[in-house]
Amino acid sequence: RVREDAVDKVTGTCRYTADQRVPGMLHGAVVRSSWPHARITAIDPAPALALPGVLKVLTAADVPGEKHFGNAIADMPALAVDVVRFVGDSIAIVVAETEAAARAGVDAVRVDVEPLPVVTSAAQGLDPACPPLHPSGNVASHQTLHKGDVDAAFAAADVVVEGHYRTQAQEHACLESESALAWVDEGNLIVRAPSQNVYFDRREVARVTGWEKARVHIQQQPMGAAFGA
Repeated sequence: RVREDAVDKVTGTCRYTADQRVPGMLHGAVVRSSWPHARITAIDPAPALALPGVLKVLTAADVPGEKHFGNAIADMPALAVDVVRFVGDSIAIVVAETEAAARAGVDAVRVDVEPLPVVTSAAQGLDPACPPLHPSGNVASHQTLHKGDVDAAFAAADVVVEGHYRTQAQEHACLESESALAWVDEGNLIVRAPSQNVYFDRREVARVTGWEKARVHIQQQPMGAAFGA
């Protein structure tokens, strides 16, 4: 059975979020971290604001609601508050009249940092001597499960294989670029974006923007795949 969206996606006619336009639309681009772990000491938006078409540079100080979001644990900053924790972490958003101006503004924003020790593996992160990436430490949660007699099962096994295994990182390679389109309509915040759970997204958008959840409307858009990303 052919998927309903297969032909549009294969032929490139599917209109993803980034393909859509509304009158008077502004463009945003994200200033991302070049450092795996660092403390932000200063953000200077002046060079970006001096560029033609650049209207605003937003930082964590401009987030009107809660600074962090997340599904199980709300520990993901909408914009880095004081520390970046991986290469690509979001530091600021440049708002401009065109996409080109927004991207030029990203290159112009000056970010000063103080490099911090880098954690390169889960095993290192569990070492008590390892610097914590979050104030609560490096363990997101700890759960203990008991089912059956593990020692007896190993004792009765014909073969026990133990080892350490590594695999390369893989890019999920979705067919679309990550984007969202949002505007205010009669006192409601309308957000178009690819989503696997519009109710979760509504909750998190409301949390970060400070809007009442009932006034946030998420409009599901075509997805170029997900893969658990």
